[in-house]
Amino acid sequence: DSPWMFLAFCFEWKKYLLEGNSFKSHLPVAFDGSCSGLQHFSAMLRDKIGGTAVNLVPQAQVADIYKMVAEKVEELCNIDLKEGTDDENAEWVNPSTGEVRHYIKYGTRSLAYDWLQYGITRKVTKRSVMTLAYGSKEYGFSEQVYEDIIMPAMDKNPDAFRSPVQASKYMAKLIWKAVQSV
Repeated sequence: DSPWMFLAFCFEWKKYLLEGNSFKSHLPVAFDGSCSGLQHFSAMLRDKIGGTAVNLVPQAQVADIYKMVAEKVEELCNIDLKEGTDDENAEWVNPSTGEVRHYIKYGTRSLAYDWLQYGITRKVTKRSVMTLAYGSKEYGFSEQVYEDIIMPAMDKNPDAFRSPVQASKYMAKLIWKAVQSV
């Protein structure tokens, strides 16, 4: 998919075939980091905990910060499922028209249940964790979860979440809390 890069490789390969193992290539090597924004912060701050979570510190097993945050979020959901708040009737008044709208404000028990049924994977937390280093916070997390996770889920199953907006805000709060502890 990159014809100029392939051509550069061909020239390097030809030189290698002529010179053998003494040939030194000058092609750049691209590689992906583990949540590079957090890697940079952890390196600058010499943060051993963050550095370990984003693979800057040598360790026997590769760390996956997105999975670590997802596991913490799942733990928090399980706590809310047992000890969380109940649903309640609420109303919203349109400030322009004065019109009153009644709705159910889902408690953390219901929202946790929906998320646990959906499944809390690293994909749920990835974009929020990745953009944290670039200034994203809870509000941005909510929008990201809504766009990346909830809307595609609702397209497949309209009953996936009782309230997509409330579900995204709930998950954003949990990701924010989890990422700070991880």
